[in-house]
Amino acid sequence: MDLTETFGSTKSYCKLKIQSSPKLTRPALLTEGPFPILCERTASYSGEGYGVDFGDLYATADRSRIELLTLELDLAFNFARLAQQQREPHHRERSLQCALIALGAIRRFEGQISDPAAWKLIHERADELERLLERVNT
Repeated sequence: MDLTETFGSTKSYCKLKIQSSPKLTRPALLTEGPFPILCERTASYSGEGYGVDFGDLYATADRSRIELLTLELDLAFNFARLAQQQREPHHRERSLQCALIALGAIRRFEGQISDPAAWKLIHERADELERLLERVNT
């Protein structure tokens, strides 16, 4: 049995079809209309009845990973440049250590980027950072 509920206002509305079933299992977030609604659905996550586009989720995760690694590279370059300018050995070592930690995180996650152009850019900047750290460390 299909039930249709309409939530309305003067400017917007949302229609939601809920299937009644004895086996209501996992909650699903439906975004039909201007605002999301949480309801129970009958199928499994990968089955019929779910409107989740895992391709979009994967692409969003990849863009977030690229942005994070780009920011991490910027931070590591700042630490490396700071190490170049430090006169006190303790501060210089600490800045180098922070840059190396950031570089390690970049190297760890760069292989998870699926966009070849973004991977190449991040990989080349990480190589440039390594060269800079070698010059600063000598």
